[in-house]
Amino acid sequence: MSRGILLVFSNPVDGREEEYNAWYTEHHLDEILAIDGFVLAQRFRLADDARMTRDTPDAPYRYLAFYEAEDRERADSALFELARRERAEALAAGRTPKLVMSPAMDPDLRTWWYESISEPRS
Repeated sequence: MSRGILLVFSNPVDGREEEYNAWYTEHHLDEILAIDGFVLAQRFRLADDARMTRDTPDAPYRYLAFYEAEDRERADSALFELARRERAEALAAGRTPKLVMSPAMDPDLRTWWYESISEPRS
């Protein structure tokens, strides 16, 4: 069992930022936390003064969702099951999937899992 974090970089569809933020914060974070293995969820917005150096390029994504999993493999498997198989079956059957994606979210997003290699420090 390995702890991990899932980073999701995304943007809203043009003109739907308020809808996107409401869906993500009020619905989607809790939806992910209900998936076996996930223990923490938090969202971030790109800071206005995000560049650390002048030659840093513009960030392609304005929003980041941070999810922590106590068991990365278990969380990833459960998420994949909902996001792929259950979603396809639900849509084919004409019912709402358990994992709802908002049309206000631009489908051009990026996700990466990171595995823990040290204990947290404070």
